[in-house]
Amino acid sequence: MRQSNRAFLCRCLLPAATAALPAPILFCDDRKDGQAKRSQAPPTLPIDAHAKKSSPESKPTNEPAATPSSTTAASSASPSSSSSSSKVPAVLMVSRGSSHQLVTLLLQLHNKGLRHFSEVRKTRFAGNPHSCLEDRSLHKFVQNVVNVWGKLEEIEYRCIDVFDDKIFLDDAQVNEVAQELKREDLHYLASMPDTFEDLMPLADSLGAALGASLISNDPASSRSRLDKAGMQEALAKRGLPNAREARQFRASTLAEAVQAMNTGNLSYPVVMKPVLSCGSQGVFLCYNEQELESALASNLGQPLMFGNTIQEVVVQEYFQGQEFVVNTVSLKGKHRVLDMWRAEKGRRNNLILYGHQTLVPDSSAEADVVKFSLAVLEAVGIEGGPAHLEVVRTPQGMRLIEVNARPAGHAPRAARQVGEDQNSATVQALMHPDEFLERASKTPHYKLQREETVAVVFLQADKDGEVLREDLLRIAGLPTFWRFDRTSTPMFAEMLQRTKEGCFWICSATENLFTVPLTVLLVGSEKAVLEDMAAIRSMEPTLYKPFGFHDPSKYFGSLEGGNETRWFATSLPGIGDQVEARPGCQFQGQDGQVDHYQPEDVGTVIGSSKDRVTITWHRSGKTTSTLKSAVGQNFKVVGKCPPVPEVGTHVKMHPGKQFQTPRKPGESVVAPDDVGVVAKREGGHLTILWQNGYGSHIDESQWALFFRVVPSPEPDGNEEDEQFSSEAPATKVQGKTPSREPQFILNADPPSIQSNSNDQEAASDDDEQSAPKG
Repeated sequence: MRQSNRAFLCRCLLPAATAALPAPILFCDDRKDGQAKRSQAPPTLPIDAHAKKSSPESKPTNEPAATPSSTTAASSASPSSSSSSSKVPAVLMVSRGSSHQLVTLLLQLHNKGLRHFSEVRKTRFAGNPHSCLEDRSLHKFVQNVVNVWGKLEEIEYRCIDVFDDKIFLDDAQVNEVAQELKREDLHYLASMPDTFEDLMPLADSLGAALGASLISNDPASSRSRLDKAGMQEALAKRGLPNAREARQFRASTLAEAVQAMNTGNLSYPVVMKPVLSCGSQGVFLCYNEQELESALASNLGQPLMFGNTIQEVVVQEYFQGQEFVVNTVSLKGKHRVLDMWRAEKGRRNNLILYGHQTLVPDSSAEADVVKFSLAVLEAVGIEGGPAHLEVVRTPQGMRLIEVNARPAGHAPRAARQVGEDQNSATVQALMHPDEFLERASKTPHYKLQREETVAVVFLQADKDGEVLREDLLRIAGLPTFWRFDRTSTPMFAEMLQRTKEGCFWICSATENLFTVPLTVLLVGSEKAVLEDMAAIRSMEPTLYKPFGFHDPSKYFGSLEGGNETRWFATSLPGIGDQVEARPGCQFQGQDGQVDHYQPEDVGTVIGSSKDRVTITWHRSGKTTSTLKSAVGQNFKVVGKCPPVPEVGTHVKMHPGKQFQTPRKPGESVVAPDDVGVVAKREGGHLTILWQNGYGSHIDESQWALFFRVVPSPEPDGNEEDEQFSSEAPATKVQGKTPSREPQFILNADPPSIQSNSNDQEAASDDDEQSAPKG
């Protein structure tokens, strides 16, 4: 197998104290010549010492020439420009990280002759796990898959990180990124966003700055393609039939919304949604003012998938009629419809939920849908690239729900029925534009090549729940079942067959597209598909069991939108709970020589973080840390945390824990296994007197982190009437009387605590207990 000779050169540009850029930009470059350097660097930004850049002057002599396919693309884009046709065609994608969309498009473009692919990853902060430097999966794919195919020239892949949570970047940031992307040997054919519409403004701006010749949209009209109210305004401005009758208003306060409803031409029911949103997030159907107020409170100030917060909503007329989903690809203002789906939605309270979609042909029955959709693309300024529309046929005519200037946010669903999809049509537009334009001039836009019904069923969870493997297998066993969709697990149905009986996944209550647990694709005769859709809906009332219903040791993971944090809080042991190691579970340390716990050992949970549980074991005194996802497999709860101990209750310090006093640095004044008694409970704090005469104060909410309740010791001799008291000059513990007045260690804030020397080692070693589940 031929190995790639490309070196991935990464460069981090961080704003200097006087830098004008508001956000850092990180540049990763993959060039053949690892020693090449760019002749100029931004003067206001310091460059990491390890960074190296490539320059046009030092371009390698063995750079592949443009292939016939790419030459055709370049020359078609600029027929009058000889310099353009001599350059290497390139494509730019703006993304949030490596995705199925990126991989598919890159592979197909490379197969058609593209030799340069640039990616800009827009994330919110430096060190984001999806950034170019942190997530190297696409780099690995290029190196180990794309560039080992001996029959094709290697593709050059570059990646640039932009860290900012704003949707619309300022000109300085855009120009800085564009300057890094520009090379005299490159001619950009396209600048396109991935499957998130908030990336579209940056893709538009970069396309204009780079002079992308085939697929790029005017950044001046970007907001009309993103703003839910702005796209309706764009349609009305174009004079689209019926568009001027679509009624709506914007609001950022309840007073504005109520006043607009009382004085405007809208009447209930109305739909409220954030002005900037996606995936039906924040969409509510309101039948009265009370529901309008509730919907507004549920939106304003809430975080969006984009990373920003909701500052403004749009209230629109509720369009009632038959809905359709339309997927298109455009080039130079010419459009192709790739597939259309008849859509049905459901409702729960005032939420509008995805129900199911059925593939329909491009026939005279849907001619109005096609005509209206293409008019929408022109009205909002989509000249090139994929788009995803939702429209509705009402008694008053066609209406727009929304249009998104990006591909559909899922894997292609109709490719085998239609013969192509948005990815393949985009590749055709870029590499063979003449063929695309010729195809766009013909009708119908597509024909179904199979006499079968294709449907997509969106599961609707009525609560946060656990979904059993056997129930999912019942769905997979339906006669028309094709595959599960919207899951991060490849070949999910096949994996179900291999998992153990009783395994389960968790889901969240469905509120929008991002909390749809799974989608189910069905293919067959119309009658059989309808029967299986009904069967799925009949299963759903018992499909979602409440958290804690199943054995936590069988937990396997989360479905789309599943909230592990809520499940952990409900189903895993809490602080102070006692757990027992399951049969076969033991931990002997990294070298296998240190006994931490054995099967049936009992320990107390003394800590819990976002993803780990810390346990101190009673027999060994060792402390271990385990991933929460593995706790249920390794341990079972044998005792719940007792209530806050009352006055007179004896407690013992957990093994591995100790208190120190500032007056004696480094000296333990309360050591592991020391016994004390609760002398006072007041104001949310416990006062504990210890056998050595020291006393400590601790918050009631933290006591189980450090102590456990133990039986009261048997009195001996004549001392049987003596009691523990915070007011006594001498305090008795375990039959012994301290020789001095109690000295108090104030621990109102978390007390100064040291774990034993094995804690840190145990925390890292015990990762082996969180091996993948089977």
